[in-house]
Amino acid sequence: MTTQNIETVGSKTASALVALAVAAVLAGVLGFSFMTDQPMLTRVGILAGGLLLGIGIAWFSPPGKRFLAFAREAYDETRRVVWPSRKETVNMTGIVFALVVAMALFLFIVDKLLEWGLYDLLLGGSDERGGDDPEAANAGGAKRWYVVHAYSGMEKSVAKALQERIDREGLQPRFGRILVPTEEVVEVKGGKKAISERRLYSATCWSKWK
Repeated sequence: MTTQNIETVGSKTASALVALAVAAVLAGVLGFSFMTDQPMLTRVGILAGGLLLGIGIAWFSPPGKRFLAFAREAYDETRRVVWPSRKETVNMTGIVFALVVAMALFLFIVDKLLEWGLYDLLLGGSDERGGDDPEAANAGGAKRWYVVHAYSGMEKSVAKALQERIDREGLQPRFGRILVPTEEVVEVKGGKKAISERRLYSATCWSKWK
């Protein structure tokens, strides 16, 4: 018998043992699931028996022996590892927590700066609490910016319709500015410079209300 035939037979035997182990485990699980009319102790015994039988068969199969050898080598490697002392572990944990807190503070500051730059500088925050409108001032509560989604190219129509609805319903004290953020862009057409308007955020208009 050649070496190739020996390897083929050994591979078939290993595959058969692994399949038998899987079948034993499945039999235990299925027995526990479907034998609902039996006492719980019997069902648990069937499940445990199937698991133990499957593990036992797999353990003595060639793949199981290889896994056992690998586990022993891994255990030997872990014994060679120099683990940090209690003091070193505490120090490293403290450094990690300090870095996390510092990063959280940094992100908080960046978030507030972006909020201030967007809402107060870009969009204007002069009417945060109603401006000169006494009814809005007496109502209390700060106005906040909200994004209204619209079809692309219909942003100004949506803003106009929203303003008309506010005027019709008498809701002016509750609303502040309604705008479509744009910027002026210089374009060259036919050798001449032309100033056109470009939307900063497509398909949206911004509304400030409470």
